[in-house]
Amino acid sequence: MKKFFYTLLIFLCLSCNIAKAQPPIYTNIFNQGVYKVDSIVKVLGRDISFIQNISSEKSVYFLLVDENQSVIQALKMEPNSPKYDLHKLEPNFKIILIGEGSAFLS
Repeated sequence: MKKFFYTLLIFLCLSCNIAKAQPPIYTNIFNQGVYKVDSIVKVLGRDISFIQNISSEKSVYFLLVDENQSVIQALKMEPNSPKYDLHKLEPNFKIILIGEGSAFLS
């Protein structure tokens, strides 16, 4: 009985160590988080050239980083900002959004 209990306990401990998966992307409106450019391009099916804060009250900080975690582009977008041109996006880049606003990619 003890062997069964310990085996079950070990199995439960090992099965709970599941890596956190990124949520799937369904839209071109993004909130705070870290996003892979290749995932965005796969879902949206086109190149992305512009970013805009569509929130009416909250600011958003935008960071574009490469595979070495070097910052390629950084923006602070105020509420209802105009569209900003993005640096050419490569599949291995990541987009980081910080703040409570919502960013619209087009």
